[in-house]
Amino acid sequence: MKKQINYKVSGEEWSKAKDKAFAKVSKNAKVDGFRQGKVPRNVFEKKYGTGDIVRSAMEDLIDAKYGEIIVTEKLIPAVEPKLEIVSADDDGFEVNITIITDPEVKLGKYKELKVKKDKVEVTKEEIEHEVGHILDRFAELVSKDGAVGEGIQFFNEQFGFIGLSGASQTHSSIYVTKDGGKTLKEIELPMDTVTEYPPHMQKNIEPDITVEEGDVISLGSLVFKVMHTPGHTMGSVCYYIESERTLFTGDTLFCLTTGRTDLFGGNDDDMYASIKRLYEMPGEYTVYPGHNRATTMEYERRRNRYMRRFK
Repeated sequence: MKKQINYKVSGEEWSKAKDKAFAKVSKNAKVDGFRQGKVPRNVFEKKYGTGDIVRSAMEDLIDAKYGEIIVTEKLIPAVEPKLEIVSADDDGFEVNITIITDPEVKLGKYKELKVKKDKVEVTKEEIEHEVGHILDRFAELVSKDGAVGEGIQFFNEQFGFIGLSGASQTHSSIYVTKDGGKTLKEIELPMDTVTEYPPHMQKNIEPDITVEEGDVISLGSLVFKVMHTPGHTMGSVCYYIESERTLFTGDTLFCLTTGRTDLFGGNDDDMYASIKRLYEMPGEYTVYPGHNRATTMEYERRRNRYMRRFK
């Protein structure tokens, strides 16, 4: 919105403004025979003219008028005001002030609007194509002899990671939340729907340790804290090391995006709350997601569209 004001000053108000302006601009004036700042006005004007006095008086009056308009009319300027000087001399001045404000927005009955959520169906072929695309970009197959040693621990939040890692056939420890443990024991899901590996069933896997919000896990000199972050799955968790300012987000938070919520156990409202918790974590953290490249919490707060809504 645009508001225009015509402002004129003359007479006694203008004389007082020029007196005040002269006291200000003459402080640094140097004239032979007079101390700095003590030059009589007629001597000052003879040597320097009246331009500086008129200009300073105008600036003071316009600034005061602008502030008065903003307060009395409760305006919120969007940019600096535009000034058009119509006239200015020793007898007075006239100026047009244009103030640009944010547009006034009146919401309609938006609470009565209804949005239908489309049901998304993903085919097996689409999943296999996307997984193959990701594997081509990021996967690196490394052969290694020998078994996984004791003390190497798998932090799992969903059924798919257990099946792919083969942790149940090693001496590795499986850490899950209560909801994640329930999923491992009760859900039978053909894994050939999510991977190119031979089909197999996952069922009745017993977790070694069940963790909850706020639990602490020590691994050598490192202390991991557990944060329950449902949304991608019911049992999704993040692990963070305060001393290292390091955060492992699994499939909850990725660089510039978040985990999916349209698969089994996913929930949009839970994901919203979990991302908000991560956004509100104090300070900076280096973030290691379950997939793709690492990032930082500060970068995500500024760039991730799912986090920027909490500003």
